[in-house]
This record gives sequence, structure tokens and C-alpha cells, in this order.
Amino acid sequence: MPAVTCVMHAIVTAVCRSGHAAAGSNYRRPASGVRCLSYAVSLSSAERDAGKIAISPTLWMWRPRLAHDDEILATFFLPDANRVFVPWRMRDNSGTRYSLVATPESGTATAVFGQFEQQLVQVAGAELRVVLLGQRDDIELEYFLDWIRTTAGNIEIPYGRFPDSHASVLLIPVSSGPRSDGRPVVFGRVVRDGGATVELMINPDLPVADYYKA
Repeated sequence: MPAVTCVMHAIVTAVCRSGHAAAGSNYRRPASGVRCLSYAVSLSSAERDAGKIAISPTLWMWRPRLAHDDEILATFFLPDANRVFVPWRMRDNSGTRYSLVATPESGTATAVFGQFEQQLVQVAGAELRVVLLGQRDDIELEYFLDWIRTTAGNIEIPYGRFPDSHASVLLIPVSSGPRSDGRPVVFGRVVRDGGATVELMINPDLPVADYYKA
């Protein structure tokens, strides 16, 4: 994977449509506010794993506090063969242009840069972006997609639809051991910061049939 500074150079070119002033202790903004800001960030101390970098946008994205109707447009410039995952709404299928609107701000959202599998899945009236962070040759995203479709379909039964029409599902393989306790899904949570993301720590050593029993 290229150096982090290459991945992050001019990574975000954000346009604040509202023109609201942004707060920042080390930046002096003009009284009229900021509409466009381009900058570089080094993530040399970020968590790395098998060619990927995972870190919350809270730690690298400087932006205004968003009100209900505000919108930030973000464009990522990445080296060849590298992708970005952020929990924001995709503006097209390029995988590099996103729209960020007001959401609950917990600081727990995840952004991932590097090489990983991802696929869009149509289910229960929603388009889910499913991302697998595994890097083993024997783990493929296709292996889990039917389970994701079935699970999302089950959620539709009581609600009549999937709760969020543009949610993300982040699959994070973890090694077998005492922590997994023989379970296919070791841990899961829903993060709404930046957009709805279902984060699932999964045990890739178990057959997919075990996931349907969980």
C-alpha cells in the first residue's frame, strides 16, 4: 500500500452548501465563513491491518457543525487499486464522491482506506453497501451476501421496510479464540454517526450455515 501521506493528500475537498462558519482552534477563518477547503492529513499513527487503514473521520476531517439542511460534498483522491469506505451517502458509483448531512455525532464512525471487497445489495426496498475487510484468500464477500439478504429481509417483516434505505454493513473478520466462543457473530453494533452502519465482527472459520442459526 502506498504511503499514508499519498493516500491522504487532498483527500477531502468539501463544499459547505450552507456557508456556515466552521469552528477550529488552529485555523482562523474569514468572517464570511468557509465554502471550500482543501487540505492534507497524515495518518501515520492510524490503525493498520493487511494493507488497510481504519480510523474515525472525527480524527481527520475538519468540517462545520451541520444543521438540518446543510450538506458537505466530499471527493476522495486515491492511488490505483485502493478504495475508501465512509458511512456517508454515495453520490454516484465511482466510490469516491460522497454527501455528508446532519446525523448524530458520536465520534464512533469508521472510515477505511486501502484494499477490500465491497458490493451494493438491493434488499427490502433498500440499497445496502456491504464491505468485507478480510484479506484471506479463502474469505470472499459473496460467501456472506445471501445471509445479509436474508437477515435484512427478516428486519423488513415487522417494519414493512428496511429502517434506512442507504445503510452500510461492515463485516470485520476476527480470529477464532476465546473471544469468539464458537459464535459466528462475535459482536455487533449500529453506528449512526455520518450515516447508518451495521458493524459486525464475524468468525470466518465457521461455515455460512452457522450464521443462519445465530
